[in-house]
Amino acid sequence: MSKSVRWPLKTKTYPFIMESILKPSIRLLKAIKKEKKLRGASTITQQVAKNVFLFPQRSFLRKGLELYFVLFIEVLWPKQKILEMYLNVAEMGVLIFGVEAAAQHYYKKPASQLNLNQSAAIISVLPNPRKYSATRPSSYVAGRQAQIRQLYHSLDGTMYLRELFVQSEQSIYDFRNYKK
Repeated sequence: MSKSVRWPLKTKTYPFIMESILKPSIRLLKAIKKEKKLRGASTITQQVAKNVFLFPQRSFLRKGLELYFVLFIEVLWPKQKILEMYLNVAEMGVLIFGVEAAAQHYYKKPASQLNLNQSAAIISVLPNPRKYSATRPSSYVAGRQAQIRQLYHSLDGTMYLRELFVQSEQSIYDFRNYKK
């Protein structure tokens, strides 16, 4: 998998085990108590559990089973494996599943050959690829895409080094112009 595909994914919030299990459990119990419909806001691990092991229809049964599989996944798989599975099964367009299929569909090339902008465009439409388009981005998607590119540079270290050099040059300049 190309580096430009892995980095944008890191911009998606990835909660720890407690957040992956407790928050959804509390939401489920509150929904049962109030007899309300279940809504989205699933974690990456929940989406993997649903897409790999369960059925797509929303129900209290599926949510309960999802919690079991989330615990199973979080305990047995490292985060990298969970992210890899997510990239391979996430819907990235209407009936387009996985980053490889998305790369082929949108850009007619393998995911390993996507540039940063193309990778960011695909990741930006998550978690609602039926509403947003990677190739015709709305202002919201374009904004997310820009944030992903900026975060890529920050996480990669190039932005940090650039800022460090600018700060050090500014410090030298200030020192030279220091007057008593």
